[in-house]
Amino acid sequence: MIAQIQKVMNKKAKYSFDSYSMKEANVKRSKLFPILSVLVLLIIIGYFLQTSGIISSEYYGLEVVIFAFLFLVLVPLAFHDKKKFKYLVYTKEYLIKVKSKKDVEFVRYDDIRSFSYKNDTIVLKDENNTLSLYVPYIKNELTTIIQILEAKGKTFDRNKAYMIRDIKLDFKDNKVIMYEIEAPETKTEKVMKAMYEEYKSITPGFTDEINIINSYVDKSSFKGGDLYFRLNRIDVLDNHPENTSFQTLTAKNAVLIFINPKIRAVIKREQGKKDQELEPSLKSVILNTHNGIVSSFSVQKNKIEFKVGVGVAITQMTIVVDDVIIGWKEIE
Repeated sequence: MIAQIQKVMNKKAKYSFDSYSMKEANVKRSKLFPILSVLVLLIIIGYFLQTSGIISSEYYGLEVVIFAFLFLVLVPLAFHDKKKFKYLVYTKEYLIKVKSKKDVEFVRYDDIRSFSYKNDTIVLKDENNTLSLYVPYIKNELTTIIQILEAKGKTFDRNKAYMIRDIKLDFKDNKVIMYEIEAPETKTEKVMKAMYEEYKSITPGFTDEINIINSYVDKSSFKGGDLYFRLNRIDVLDNHPENTSFQTLTAKNAVLIFINPKIRAVIKREQGKKDQELEPSLKSVILNTHNGIVSSFSVQKNKIEFKVGVGVAITQMTIVVDDVIIGWKEIE
């Protein structure tokens, strides 16, 4: 059987596989179907007893027999056959439902665009294929299927977004084994790890949840490819995840870190003088922010625009960064 499935997948999906897990569908004969069949049989016997004269009265005609056979036997049988399948095959990239040697349904996990559950049936769709699974037939596999789909974000449930991660499937003794692929440590994570001991709270992002206007830049520096601004204080707004007080807090001895900064523009303004377009360099940023006061700060995606006043000069800077880290040592 598996050799035929491999041929079909190679032909239809241009996909070859040697590693797999093949599970037999838990298809059970309907308990209602034998009862309906016996009922129809009794109706047929009754009809022949009437037509043969054994029963003198005629209670129903041939149309009742035909109706009973059609709606009590053929229709339930057709619905049962439509849902029925023989095997469920897991591969590293595809989920395959096998109805017969040549009749299969399949979807590639990573290409699934739609997930729905209705009338005890899970329906998965990608751009070209649809796979439907009648849940009572896959009870033993339902947990595995959902775990795979959740890890790949293919249940499209926002409440399960935290489940999304890189995984790899493997198979041993016909069991499905799901390995989580550990993502390499990012630059942001490395910097945060190095700052944990010094700062009580340190988080990436959340630039809309803090206010650094009027903060004093105690020191500006460049280290390991990143820009560091040591600030005397910042306001931590009530919607910041580290603020559980439901009111704006003042944090002392704060740090603002730009990860992998790319300086786009540095413009220096002094009253009574023409604007100076300085060299867009880290040196220009450090010299014109050290011992300054932040007068404006805005973030649009990865682009940061801010102004810092030093003495009588105000310098406007535009910097593109990979990430922003914000931390502080204590709450006032």
